[in-house]
Amino acid sequence: MHAFVGSILENQTVAYGEVEPFLNQYGFVVGGGWETDHGYFDLKLKDRPGYLYLRIPAFVQAGHFGDGDATLKLGTPFMLHHQYKRGVDEEADPSVLLASMNQFAKPEEEDAPLTEEDIKAGEVVLKQVEEGFRRTFLT
Repeated sequence: MHAFVGSILENQTVAYGEVEPFLNQYGFVVGGGWETDHGYFDLKLKDRPGYLYLRIPAFVQAGHFGDGDATLKLGTPFMLHHQYKRGVDEEADPSVLLASMNQFAKPEEEDAPLTEEDIKAGEVVLKQVEEGFRRTFLT
């Protein structure tokens, strides 16, 4: 993981209904696993080997995550690399009953190392998002 400490997005307070479509313009989507009190806006930068994401955390200050009028406080953007096992997952449950729950392999490394190239790719996108955010929300 690599955190972009000092980003202008850190600690900004915004409405979900405004920031979600703004971030969609840059390819970000609400990541899975969000809860009513927090969530992540994710941009997949590459998917081989593993998945490389630029992630912007968002914490609910008022309302519920996903509601247009919810007030969010943005956290420190960071890069995350999940590296998945190649081939067959030997621990996967072959049961038809459980197939829908166990169809995905566990990550080989949930926090795989990032290359300088990965971090640079994230920096380029983050700078574009920050410039747009400044024009849209801070002027």
